[in-house]
Amino acid sequence: ITEISEGLFSGCHNLASVNIPLSVTKISNRAFYLCDGLKDIYYKGSKSDWAKIDIGKDNPKLNGRLGRAKIHFNSN
Repeated sequence: ITEISEGLFSGCHNLASVNIPLSVTKISNRAFYLCDGLKDIYYKGSKSDWAKIDIGKDNPKLNGRLGRAKIHFNSN
């Protein structure tokens, strides 16, 4: 998987955590829109790898909790 498409998890209010593989290079707008319960993101790469992901930034609210969740990095 290289992209988390627009609206993929939109409205998943009970989604508390998500695992994102290192292969992801894009997280589209609204992929996590209205995911109010999202608290933890487990990312298989490093912080610098995360910074390279194209995250839909047209409007920060469009990815809701993605920007407020705790990201757990793991480069192993």
